Amino acid sequence: MASGLGLSQCSICQKNAGKCMCDGCKNYYCVKHFNQHRQQLSMDFDDKVVRTHDELMEQMDRANQSKAAASELFDEIDRWEIVTIDKVYKAAEQARHQLTQLLTRDKDAITNDFEIMTKEIRNRRDEDDFDENDIERLRQKINQIQISLQEFIRPTKTKAIIVTNEQIDWNRLIYVEKEDERIGECIEKNILIENLSELN
Repeated sequence: MASGLGLSQCSICQKNAGKCMCDGCKNYYCVKHFNQHRQQLSMDFDDKVVRTHDELMEQMDRANQSKAAASELFDEIDRWEIVTIDKVYKAAEQARHQLTQLLTRDKDAITNDFEIMTKEIRNRRDEDDFDENDIERLRQKINQIQISLQEFIRPTKTKAIIVTNEQIDWNRLIYVEKEDERIGECIEKNILIENLSELN
């Protein structure tokens, strides 16, 4: 800190007794004022460095002990999960309703065709009003209804109706990133857009 040099003036009392030079401020001091300067430096160090460091350490301890900020973020994820589950539930209910309507419509169509055919068969039998063409036509109609009924009761038919969820990117549906990184990316994109618009 101090180095002995020839006689120089003390920067405080202006006497030619400035034998000590401060390596930091490069001023000369007499022994008395050099000691005062050292005391002032010591107080500045304690006030500006040590106290600020201790306050920062206390804040870090409180941050480590307090999970309030992290808890709030976890709560936000939990709320998102509840809302998303509710939306998935509603979408599934809607799909069930649509499937029920579709299956009911197909079953009703088969039942209606069967009832019309049954009525015609009974009428023709009761009135003895049929020929070879009627027999062939009604036999084809029975075969058509059998095929429709087999397609209706086959489980693969319903599998073809259900839409899969492979189009959803579940990894990007919700994710966590630091806000300052996202802001940096936005700034870079805006600069790039501005540069491109200047070129045009």
